[in-house]
Amino acid sequence: MSESVIARRCSSGHADYLITRFRSSETAVWVLLAVVAVIVLPPFAFLVRASFTLGNSSVDAPQYGFANFISVLGYSGGELWFTTLVYSIGSSALAIVLGVSSAWLVARTDAPFGQTATVAAFLSLAVPVIVKSIGWIMLLGPNGGLINVMLRGIVGGEEGPIQLYSLGGMIFVEGLLWTPVVFLLTLPVLGATDPSLEEAAATSGADLHQTLRRITLPLMRPSILAVFLLALIRSLESFEVPLLIGSPGNLHTLTTAIYDSIRSGFVPKYGEASAFAVLLLALVAAPLAYYYRVTKEVDRYATITGKGFRPRRLKLGIWRRPLGLWLLIIPLALAAPVLIMVWASFLPVYKPPELADIATFSLANYRSVWGHTDTLAGFRNSALIGFWSATLVVGLTFIAAWLVVRNRGAARWALE
Repeated sequence: MSESVIARRCSSGHADYLITRFRSSETAVWVLLAVVAVIVLPPFAFLVRASFTLGNSSVDAPQYGFANFISVLGYSGGELWFTTLVYSIGSSALAIVLGVSSAWLVARTDAPFGQTATVAAFLSLAVPVIVKSIGWIMLLGPNGGLINVMLRGIVGGEEGPIQLYSLGGMIFVEGLLWTPVVFLLTLPVLGATDPSLEEAAATSGADLHQTLRRITLPLMRPSILAVFLLALIRSLESFEVPLLIGSPGNLHTLTTAIYDSIRSGFVPKYGEASAFAVLLLALVAAPLAYYYRVTKEVDRYATITGKGFRPRRLKLGIWRRPLGLWLLIIPLALAAPVLIMVWASFLPVYKPPELADIATFSLANYRSVWGHTDTLAGFRNSALIGFWSATLVVGLTFIAAWLVVRNRGAARWALE
């Protein structure tokens, strides 16, 4: 046997040994935990410190107290907290209703447009939230919104009947923005659920409503709850919709309160902004802890099937096409705001769309944008930040997930 072959085998054996040691020991978990702590803890510690720092203290001799928390807790009475909670819970509930029902129609029935809804859900992830929010303002704005202008021509009045700049408008837009995510997270669960219990219920004489209420929804309850908590956490942290739709209606959430504390007045109120941020973290921590508890026990509801397993598709009969139209909510929620913004991009001055406006179309807005010196730099920076942040996050989370699954040591829970 040649020396090169022996060297390769020794090298391979040494690599296998290192991998085995890497898997079996907790060293890698502690190392990664230290890396995560270096990333997370310093800004959190600075935030907590700033929240207790009094505004009238000097940099060299800072003074600490609870004045910032007392100030922000009294901000706008209880209206700020009420708006934040109602907006978050309401938009999350709307997203669950639309997303879960659409996923059930795609996975378990013969409703049409299932592929269209799935593709649109994936495409919606590529459109920034701020773009879709501005698009909905162009559609539902009280004065120049396309839909409100059309309704105003029917019912009359100076303003359209839809009040976008309201708590209901915030819930509606945020719920639609999160519907594709709920749909994509729920669809695999429905596709993997064993239909034998539903078939047994149908054989026993249960109708569709009874089967959904007693079989399907209880089986999906852990997954639905986990997705709801995830949507709730994201809604508590959302900023674009409260700023663009809530602020014009004098409605504020914790995120916009943080923004206003920094930008209002001659001197930014970093202490109050930090106190708001700490309270927001505390508010998010409760559903986050419950989300961890729910997802930790999800294995109890795992489906074990053989190779012949196929989810049963319900024949909707005369309801097939009407319920298929329900699946068009996701593609319409993506296409409507994007198309209205594309239309507006060709107009010299935005106005509710009319066929006569086609004569005024031009590329002047695009030439103006490309003429800015910051445009190319913005594209380049966005591409670099998107690529490297996604690469680093995926790499770090892949290693973390692999270690959490492969190890059973004491440090696993902290990393998870």
